[in-house]
Order: sequence, then structure tokens, then C-alpha cells
Amino acid sequence: MAPTLNHPSGVTFVEERPTNVDAATYYAGGDSYTRSRTYSTSHIHGYKPKKAPAFEEDWHLRPRRLSHDEKSVTGPRRFLIDVEETIRVVLEQEDTDGDFQISVTDAGPKMMALGTATSNGFKTFDIRGTYMLSNLLQELALARDHNRKRIVLDEARLTENPVDRLSRMIKHSFWHSLTRRIDGDGLEIITADPKNRTGRVNPRIYVPHGEPVMAEYYRKVAREKPHMKLDVQVLPEKPDDPSFVKSLNSKPGILALAMNEIDDGKGGKTLKGIPFIVPGARFNELYNWDSYFIALGLLVDGQVAMAKGMVDHFIFEIKHYGKILNGSRSYYLCRTQPPFLTDMALQIYNQLDRSDMEANRQWLKRAIQAAIKEYHTVWVAEPRIDPKTGLSRYRPDGLGIPPETEATHFTQILEPFAHKHGISVLEFSEKYNDGIIKEPKLDEYFLHDRAVRESGHDTTYRFEKRCANLGTIDLQSLLYKYEVDIGTAIREVFDDELQLEEEFDLAPFPPSVEAYANSRRESSKSRVQRSDEWFDRADFRKGIIDKYLWNEQKNLFFDYDTVKEKQILYESVTSFWPLWAGCASEEQCWKLVTQSLRKFEVLGGVVSGTEESRGKISLERPNRQWDYPYAWPPHQIMIWVGLERYGYLEEAQRLAYRFLYMMTTAFVDFNGVVPEKFDAVKLSHLVDAEYGNQGIDFKMVPREGFGWMNSAYQVGLTFMTSHMRRAVAACTSPEVFFGSAAQPPMLNANVSAVDPLGLAMENLSVSTLEISHQLQWNEEEVIGPDVESRETLLELAKMTNNAYLCDDDPDWYDLGDSWNDSYPFGWEPDADGFRGHVFATPDNETVVLSIKGTSAGVFGGGGPTSKKDKLNDNLLFSCCCARIDWTWTTVCGCYRGGWKCDTECLDKALIEESLFYSIGTTFEICRQNLYNNLTYIPNSNIWVIGHSLGGALASLLGATFGAPAVAFESPGERMAARRLHLPSPVSIADLKSSLSAAHAPLFSPLHSISHTFIIPPIR
Repeated sequence: MAPTLNHPSGVTFVEERPTNVDAATYYAGGDSYTRSRTYSTSHIHGYKPKKAPAFEEDWHLRPRRLSHDEKSVTGPRRFLIDVEETIRVVLEQEDTDGDFQISVTDAGPKMMALGTATSNGFKTFDIRGTYMLSNLLQELALARDHNRKRIVLDEARLTENPVDRLSRMIKHSFWHSLTRRIDGDGLEIITADPKNRTGRVNPRIYVPHGEPVMAEYYRKVAREKPHMKLDVQVLPEKPDDPSFVKSLNSKPGILALAMNEIDDGKGGKTLKGIPFIVPGARFNELYNWDSYFIALGLLVDGQVAMAKGMVDHFIFEIKHYGKILNGSRSYYLCRTQPPFLTDMALQIYNQLDRSDMEANRQWLKRAIQAAIKEYHTVWVAEPRIDPKTGLSRYRPDGLGIPPETEATHFTQILEPFAHKHGISVLEFSEKYNDGIIKEPKLDEYFLHDRAVRESGHDTTYRFEKRCANLGTIDLQSLLYKYEVDIGTAIREVFDDELQLEEEFDLAPFPPSVEAYANSRRESSKSRVQRSDEWFDRADFRKGIIDKYLWNEQKNLFFDYDTVKEKQILYESVTSFWPLWAGCASEEQCWKLVTQSLRKFEVLGGVVSGTEESRGKISLERPNRQWDYPYAWPPHQIMIWVGLERYGYLEEAQRLAYRFLYMMTTAFVDFNGVVPEKFDAVKLSHLVDAEYGNQGIDFKMVPREGFGWMNSAYQVGLTFMTSHMRRAVAACTSPEVFFGSAAQPPMLNANVSAVDPLGLAMENLSVSTLEISHQLQWNEEEVIGPDVESRETLLELAKMTNNAYLCDDDPDWYDLGDSWNDSYPFGWEPDADGFRGHVFATPDNETVVLSIKGTSAGVFGGGGPTSKKDKLNDNLLFSCCCARIDWTWTTVCGCYRGGWKCDTECLDKALIEESLFYSIGTTFEICRQNLYNNLTYIPNSNIWVIGHSLGGALASLLGATFGAPAVAFESPGERMAARRLHLPSPVSIADLKSSLSAAHAPLFSPLHSISHTFIIPPIR
């Protein structure tokens, strides 16, 4: 009996800790130890045995087996790792492009041996593939963050389901990293501004007029932290005067936000900033519409208090700055962004703790009052409203060149004017901003440019040189939602009476040129607000939306130019925002979904606009980031919610699947990246339009993601069924998951350019259908299994299970007296490929060939056939790149992101790797030595069955020899048949004209059994 082990006191064992948790929990505390019999010589105690290298004839010698070597059946695998040394080796070996990330574009071997914990590092295990190696690098970086020198790392963290991993990182890591506070503790982080081009890096904070306590608080912080050199400034009572705001361009700063009064621990009071979430990357401040979508993700993740605090900041901004600002920096004081406050507040209100409903009611009252003020003083006030039509516009005040842009952003625009005055662009910019040079045409250009930035869609050819004149469909939809939300809140929460506490002018209603020309305005305190007025406003807005923005011929909503008095026929995906707001009729919704959705739906979701509307791209006319082919989280979330609202749940789920698939594949292939936006046609985050992309510049481990992209993932998962979630985790292409018949014309037009499966199939040199018509076919009747009988299917399912096992295995199903003992094939000790069993009835009337499928296992598991199983799967039933899921390695090296593949690389892989020969040999062995031998049995009916890969091979054998085949949970055989140039019977080929390719079976004797579909036999 082994002696009792006396471990040191206070030791934490790895067996006792959770695995897939956030890094702070996983790496918190001291070192964790494994329960090893050689505990004293564990690597984590500093003992690092060196293995002698194997040279020449010694390479095959196996090391002496030790008592602590891993057994074939073991618990979860864990690795002993020296953090710094392993980081060095991983980067040196795998990071071939030197960006401190492991991605599919790196040319390293994609394999690394790690010492296992159960053997104290003596036995190693290979981790393979981009996903596992990038996860290893991330885990090492996180361990370093927690000051860990050596760790015991669970393999489960390297092979973690990517959907679970990304969702967990967003919930427990990314939100935390994006959290900011404006107070003494948070100022040093929040005052950093990557957009500051003045050269002055010392922090500056602007405090609003009427907040003397807050101003004194920040002055005290400046005195207590002199190293910060904090400059505290108090704004005038009207802080959004254009001339004043322009004067701040040379001295930008952060704007103070809402704070709570708390005890200072010394018997007094002090202030503490309310935390909020920033978008990330170069956007290190509170933003308007970003915050709405971020809040949706926060609510999914249960962070109601954080979302509530962001509404508190918006209430503060409306009170002190006159509007919800584009962003909380001084150069944004004249601009707002798309309004979402009412929906944001109501969604949070519905999730507040119900233990104090009166406090919740008072909080909602403050939010609704602020929204009413913003509505009257910003959105239906001049210059944003067009009194003639009643349409509201993005039309902010402002002077000069927007200072937050990159230095060269407007060079192309300014060069002609600088040349006109005979000075440099820099000198012209300074004189134009100072008002020394007057250029009315440039003034108009920047009026529209500021409007584009206020719209949130900066930039797009949709708004080029006209945005300030447009009554856009997105803004009208949002204001309709404001009007309905305010009316509903007044009626349902405030007993149909709401007295406004702050005084301001109410906008006239209904709007008209005469009403707005009258300078007399009704005061906000002159009467209580009632719901019927707000519902009347909503009805009026719906009327002008239908009148000016809906196009019956084109089945779309369009923006309306209030100056030219005509629709702008740029096709924008914001045409679906009325579904989110609820202002589209059922008929309009039906037309949008059935006639117009196809224009925007691509492989990775919905694009911002159509390629036709965008126009041709050239050096003189470069891409804009809010045009085709780019996809943004706000557009995805709005269309998902809108479609669901009108009952089109399947369409919403399909679009959500597309976008989350694109996010997940980028996460798997590119070191966990979560960017600001995507090229949804190429399925790429490598965007070269304008600012490029945000959220992609990190080292070793993603720490923030990007605000609204994080939310899109969390919200999107709420649309997923469990089956869809598993398919996304397996990186299953939407083409495969939904089938080609479900694809709209626009999407089908792009498939051949981006989908390797489509490329491989469409470019095959020999057409299966052409061969079918050239060959002579004989019709024969054969007896097949009754696939409508549950008992028959159960018996065949038992046989497919037995194909994986030896007949003495405890999991072997006893088939009773109805079947003779099996004849095994491919079970020789050195066999590593095609295997299974043959079953026969006692009279040999029926013989069943049962073929084993892909053996389960991840990186080394699954038995001796696992490797060839996967290679066969890749070449026959997927792309040679093997984009099956995050655990699979590739057959050839053509994959470089963006789903690029071609037939040549497929053929090359089949030939060079001898895989086509190997698979062909498999068929030859079966045909000559097995199948033909079976046909020698007189009067026998031969059926071929299998599961997974075995089922697909059974289908191909059935096609080759005309034998009935039953496949359980197997991939479709159509593409594999084409790759092997197997012809199909003419009758089936002829059926192609009458049956959809996605639903017509290729071979008449095949019957597929699946969790999701059954292909009926053709009789």
C-alpha cells in the first residue's frame, strides 16, 4: 500500500478549482499544485529536468515508463508551465509577423509540447493549431498580469468552446477594462485622449456652470496630486456657443459628468464619479449612441447598475450641456448623436430591483423629463427641424474644422482652397479656423461634415455634402420611438400626468413655417404633460414618414432632402429601423423583408448599404467605413430586434447567426480579436477604410474588445437556439448551416468569391451531371431497410455504434439471435484507417456493412484512426483548409483569412499528401476485398450503413454500387461525390430541374438520419 502523502499546509490543489472562469478567479491567490506522488520534484518547485535530445537512430527510442506517466484513461489534462519562458518560446516560434499575436497568418509550425502536470513535466503533450496556441499566449499574459511565475494550466482553457470563452471574456473582463470614472481616482486614465493633436498632454477638466462643489472637488484633487498638473476650468452658462467651443480647440479637455456624494470616512462628505463604459481604443470617453448599445449588452450580463449610471450621466449632460453629447470632450459641445435615451431608460427601469418601486419611479421620472427637454430643445427646435415638412435633421452648430479628426483627414478637401490662396494646407487651416479667410463653400462642406458626425455614420457617401439637409429615416424612427415611449411612460407609470420641473420652451405642434416663425413659445412649466399629446406627435411623425420617406415602388424607406424636396435614393440598411421603432405598417414590413432584405444580407450579416448605391471606388473616391461592404453592430442589433418585433424571428435568427459566426471565426483565427466593425463580404476585420479598424491593436491578449461589438455578441446569443449556438462554436458557415436555398440573390452572387466550398465545387474540371447523362444506366429493384420503422432504425443504429468497438467491449450492443456474429475489418494492430463490422442474418439473406465514423478526440485523442478520419473528413466533406471548428488543423496551407480557397490547392493537397490515393485505396479495398466478396454470397441483400464520416462513406458506396445506404448524422455526400467524380443516376440528375439542390437527394438509395432533417428516399 502506498504511503500517505503529507502535503504542505495551505496548499491549493488544481483539482479543487474551477476551470473556465475569469482570469482574476483562476489566477488569484498563490500557486496551485497537482496531487502527484512525486510532489516534491514538481517543476513548480523549481526542478526542471532536461531531456537529452534524440539524434539519428535514437529518435525512435521511448523513454522509460514511469509510475506517474499518463494512462490512456485519465482525468482532465493539465500542464506545468514556466510563464516567462513559455511566452518567449511561443512568440519566438509562432509569432512570425512580430505583432505579439498568434493568428492564421503566422507561418509557425502551430505546435508546441508542454509538460503535463500528472507526470510533473516528464511527459509532454502537443498542443496544436492557431486557436489553442493563441489561447495559450493569452493565458500566459493573464498569468503574468497576476504576477504568476509558474502555473498549472488546465487544457480545458485552451480548448474551451470559443462561444463560451468569448462571452465569458466580455462579461468578466472586457466590461471591466472599459470601465471609467471621472474623479480623483480615475482622472489619470480618462483624461488620456488619443485624438488630442495639440501636443499638450497635461490633463484638463471642464466643470459645468452651476456646480461649485464639483469645481472645488477637482481643485482639491489638483492640489493633492500635483504630479498630474491638472487644469480645472469652469464653463460659462451657455457652453455650446460655437465661437466659444472653437476657442477650446487649442486646449481640449474632458467634461465633468455626474457624481455621487459619499462619506469620506472622516465624518465629512466627498464626491465619487459614477462609473461608465467607453467604446475603447481611441474613443476614451462617454459616447451617446455607443452607450445605448453597450447598455443592451450590460443588461444581458446583469450589470444593471452600470447601465443605470450611464443614463444618470445623460441626464446630467442634458441639464448642464443642453444635450446628450456626441462624446464627453470639449470639442463635442455643439454636437449630439442619434437619440436612444427613452428606450435605454425604460429597458433599465424594467430590470431594476423591485424592492423600492418609488425610488425606481423617481429615477425614471428624471430620465423622461430629461428626454422631453432634449426632444423640445434639440430635435424639434431649429435649426434641426424643417418646419415645412416637420422632419428633423442632423444639423449641429459649429465653426471651423473638427479638431478630433486625424491630421490628414481633410487634406484632400483643403488642398484646392490652399492652392487658391497660395499657401500651405497647414497655414490655410489655421487662417480658416481663425476666421481670417472666409470660404462659404467650405463652410457648407463642414456644416454637412458635422452633421455626418452627429448622425453617428461618419462617414458615408449616403451623406456626402448633404447630410444637414436630410430628414433621415433613422432619425425619424428614433424620434417616433421617443414620442411613443414618453407617452407610454406618462400613461402607465405617472398616471397620465407629468409635471416638468425644469423650465424651457416647448416646440410648437403641429409644426409649420408660420408656427416656428412666431417667437412666442409655451413654457414647459405652464401645464402638465399628458400621454395623448405624445401619441398625437407619434401619429403625426408616422404620417410624414409615410409621406416623405416611404417609396412604394422600391419597397424601401429613403432619406428626404428638405432643400431639394426629393428623396435621396441611397439604399441604406437603416430602412429597417422603423421595424425597431414600430412605425412601419405590417404591409411595409412584409415588403421590406420579402423584397428588400436580400439587398443587404451577405455572408456576415447585413451591410450598411448596397454596393450599387455606394458607387465605384477609386483612388480619388476611396471607401467610406459606413458604406458597403462594412457591417456595424448597431445595424445588426436594430434589424434583429425589429424583425423579431414584427414576428420574423427566423430571419432575425439567421442574421444574428451570420454576424456571430463572423465574430467567432475572427476570434478563433486571430488571437481573440473583437473589432469595431467588419468587412461582412470578405468576413474580415482587416479594414482599410478611413481610420482602419479599432480594437485590433493589442499584445498577446485582448483586454477590451470594442464596446458595441461586445454587446452585439451578448445580445446576438439571446437570439440563438442551442443548436445554432453549437454550430457557431463549431465555426459552421451559414451556407452550410442554412443551406444554399435560403440565400438571397445578393448573397449568392458573392458566394463564389468568398466561400471555399463553393469555389471547389463550381470549378471542378469534370461535371458529375454531364457524366450522368453520358453513361448508360440500368434500373434494378433492390430490397432496402424500412426506414419508417422505429425498430429497424434502432437496430441499424446499434450496428453503427458497434462499428466503433471491438466485440468484447462493454459498450457493444448485443443484437440477439437475428444476426450472426460480426465479421470485423480494419481492426488489425497496425491498422489506422477504414474499419467497421459486417453483420448478416443467419440465412445470409441480408448483409449489413457498418462503417466506423470519425473517432472522437481533440489533439491526440480518439485512437489510431483519428488522424486519417479527420483528413478524410476535411478533403471529402469540407474545404481543404479544414475550417471545421477551432480544434481542427488544416490539410493544406492556403487559408489566410477571409475564406480564400480555390480548386488548385484542393487538387494539390489530394495529390501531394497522397490522401486521394489513400481514400481511393479505401474504396478499392472495400470494393474488391469486402464489398465484392459480400456480393458473392448468393441471394443476399447488401446494405451499407454508418455514422458521421462512416455514414458519408456509406452514401458514396451506395452511389457507386447502387446499394441501399442509411447514414446517421453524417455530412452531405453531394460535394464529396463531385470531388471523387462519382456520377449520379440520370433520373436523379433530371430531378434537379424540379427540386431545389439543397433539398433533392443525390442518390436514390440513401436515407439520412439527423437531428435536424430527414431526406426521404425517392421511389
